Amino acid sequence: MKVHFGVALALMAVVIGAGCQPAAPQADLTGRWMGSFTLERNENSTDAEAAAANLLGAGTNALELKSDGTYRMNLAIFPLEGNWKQTGTTVTLTPTKVLGKEITDADRKRDDSLTNPYVLEFDAKADTLTMREATKQGTGVMVYKRAETKTDSPALQEK
Repeated sequence: MKVHFGVALALMAVVIGAGCQPAAPQADLTGRWMGSFTLERNENSTDAEAAAANLLGAGTNALELKSDGTYRMNLAIFPLEGNWKQTGTTVTLTPTKVLGKEITDADRKRDDSLTNPYVLEFDAKADTLTMREATKQGTGVMVYKRAETKTDSPALQEK
């Protein structure tokens, strides 16, 4: 009986010890990211709508994730600022300013993608952050790749 109790106690110690291992560290996503936009068209999209949606890809799409939990982004011609958080491979950007103007609760209640949170998925192998948003024209896909440098570029200079 003592042998069984000793084995059970040893197994319990292994299980408890394995459960107490520190979580794997999250990737450091702070720094500069440059984005490229594509539209995955659906059967409802017309050429004119697709062309209008693809204008987003014509602007500068830059993102800076700061270590203090804030971010700055240029989404084509729209400068955004806000807070970001990482949970596993998911990064959530919550805008607090659009075009330099504070976002209000009333702004968030409108169906306006510029004022609502953005969800991005981090792919460690590709070192990319990907944001997808379904529209009536199809699914807009923004893929951010890590920039060459962590310093500011003219695309994100404060004005």
